[in-house]
Amino acid sequence: MLNAHRPSLFDMLLELFIINRSGGLIYNRDLSSSAPDISINDWLRLGSTFHSLHAIIGQVAPIKSSGIDRLDTDSFTLRCFQSLSGVKFVVTADPGTAELDSFLRTTYELYADYVLKVSCSLHYIQIYGSFLVLKLSILVFHPYIEPIP
Repeated sequence: MLNAHRPSLFDMLLELFIINRSGGLIYNRDLSSSAPDISINDWLRLGSTFHSLHAIIGQVAPIKSSGIDRLDTDSFTLRCFQSLSGVKFVVTADPGTAELDSFLRTTYELYADYVLKVSCSLHYIQIYGSFLVLKLSILVFHPYIEPIP
């Protein structure tokens, strides 16, 4: 009996980005070599555009909605988790990828734990213009991604 390689969740992830409650991109990471090559300026535009669309859809939806939770297309799937503080955690993956909601919740828990632990240690935060870029360690659990130094 042959054991076919069943791709893990991490083999199917494409990109992760985190948007603050004002719509600014605070973190982005390609999780796969098949992820599109996007410049930092395009990432910043993508973050603010997604934030705006998320807010608009929450207001115009015919039923009570907090905004975009999921988007499924033929070429990718997108999931968004919005924390109570308004920070959005967004992941894109191959179509049909399961367990994205639990991945986002785990990412949020690790992010919140990290931010609470280093909130007093300003040497972990670098300021680039008006954006805060955190040296997040939330992706250490991914076996193919090196921790951020």
